[in-house]
Amino acid sequence: MFDNISKFLIELRLWEQPTEVFFQRPGLLPYAVLSQTGDRPSILRQVAQTIDTLPNPRQQANLSAATGILAGLVLNKQLIRRLLRREIMQESVIYRELRAEAREEGLRLGREDARREAHLKVLEEVKQQLRQEILEEVRQQLRQDLGEEARESRRGEAYLLVIRLLKRRIGSVSDEADSRVNSLSLSQLEDLGEALLDFSTVADLEAWLEAL
Repeated sequence: MFDNISKFLIELRLWEQPTEVFFQRPGLLPYAVLSQTGDRPSILRQVAQTIDTLPNPRQQANLSAATGILAGLVLNKQLIRRLLRREIMQESVIYRELRAEAREEGLRLGREDARREAHLKVLEEVKQQLRQEILEEVRQQLRQDLGEEARESRRGEAYLLVIRLLKRRIGSVSDEADSRVNSLSLSQLEDLGEALLDFSTVADLEAWLEAL
């Protein structure tokens, strides 16, 4: 499982992403400690404080558990335990269910060593299920957010190129027309980039915009 997580982290190059990106949505918080920062303990502290402000206890529990798992890749356990509230993580639905199963198994066997073994089994199962259930959700959200950022970056570059070509083709572009061009989507900017090759006056641009 850790191999899959490592491949995913390498794929997204999280260590190159600005930390503030991961504070924009609760689902991204567990990855903040792996972002581009020189002070991971401070970021983990901020994540823990942010999680504490969330109104949904179950979300708090799941995000705390996921944060603890990922923080373990770059920080020592003592620091993680000090900054993350263990009692919140133990409120995770998955944790509670598996813990109950472990107690039943321990009581049934009636041996202390069996209870200890069952407890260790619970911890491992909690980690595995949290990675599969929670981290997959966070992973999808992260891909979506980073994809949106990449698309917006390409859209901005396309806008600058189209405006530059328009000015060469038809002369000056009014502030109003500039604003309307800037509001176009990436695909619309690409269409305009092709259409402007046939423009000869500002009226051609205005007509094209009105036809949208």
